[in-house]
Amino acid sequence: MKNKELKKKITINYITAAMLVITLFLVFFLYGYEEKVMNEKVITLDNEISNLKSQYNDLQSKSADIKKYVNMWENISENKKTISGIRLDDITEIVTKTAERYLITDSQIKVANIPQLVQGGIFNCKTISVIFTKVSINFSAINDIKALMFIDDLFSRIPGYGVINSLEIKKSKDYSTEDLIKISSGKGGNIIGNVEFTWYAYRQKEGAEQNQKTQINKENDAKKSQN
Repeated sequence: MKNKELKKKITINYITAAMLVITLFLVFFLYGYEEKVMNEKVITLDNEISNLKSQYNDLQSKSADIKKYVNMWENISENKKTISGIRLDDITEIVTKTAERYLITDSQIKVANIPQLVQGGIFNCKTISVIFTKVSINFSAINDIKALMFIDDLFSRIPGYGVINSLEIKKSKDYSTEDLIKISSGKGGNIIGNVEFTWYAYRQKEGAEQNQKTQINKENDAKKSQN
């Protein structure tokens, strides 16, 4: 009788111990699993935070670039921002008036080709095209200073942008005493010059202005309907 009770107690103890071991195993397993899940969540959150920081830095960089270009645009003279394209009558008039200011004579303008379109990359805009042509100007000046002043002033007045490809200023002959007297009085000179440059300008695309007006009208109508 005692042996049976003893065996019964031993069996109960074994069962209790086994259940305790199983319980402890389950507890450690669940703890390890939860820790693994938590670590994965932490890693995911760290990655998301890192991505957000990267996006924030990119936005700050783009915002700084936008502010820089806006400031640059505001400081650009109006004739550099014109969107009328390249008109040969414009440069002819500008050269004539600028030449008079610096006593330039015998100015001759040659345009190599009709304006061409700059294509690819940042030049593919929705409303504005960038066009260019090559121009050569021959002239005579009383001295090299007047010649350089003429070129500098000319490029500041040309609509758009001129990029100099070549520039030549030289004496047409050796100066005599009479020539030097004329030059000192501002009545003559034997400096000949040539400047060749590429002329870039903005031109509004056909229909762009009407599309902008249509878009503005739609936005105004939308605001009125909201009010």
